[in-house]
Amino acid sequence: MRNIFFTICVFALVLVSCAEDDNINPDGLGVFTVDVSGTWSIVSVWQNGNDITNVFDFSSLNLELIYSGGEPVSYSITGATGVPFALKSTEGELIFNDVKFPTELIFLGNQNVTFNAVDPIISKGGFMKLSVHLGCADNAYVYSLKKN
Repeated sequence: MRNIFFTICVFALVLVSCAEDDNINPDGLGVFTVDVSGTWSIVSVWQNGNDITNVFDFSSLNLELIYSGGEPVSYSITGATGVPFALKSTEGELIFNDVKFPTELIFLGNQNVTFNAVDPIISKGGFMKLSVHLGCADNAYVYSLKKN
């Protein structure tokens, strides 16, 4: 008898605990386009596992990522004189492989170059680390960028 009463109480608690919670904010569960718009500068550069940050003046290069309608549309580069950077075009189109969870930033211009995200790209974040292979799989660059 005691076990039956205990079982009924447990069953009742399970039913009560499964009720919907009216206090959940449905907007808080939405997924939005990642926003990394703005001007970015290079903090460090690694080529094939070697730090080449101090070999060139990377501080002169600025990469501006331009959004329209909440999505990436274009890029422009300023101050890139004599700096080895994967993009030869100073401006062009910018797209993500996925605007909500991007793992690739695809720069379209005189040449098309795909940068891979080393770490997850965070909306409104201040740092971004991107890698790119130039020419062959063994020639890899990793750029660490910070938002100005």
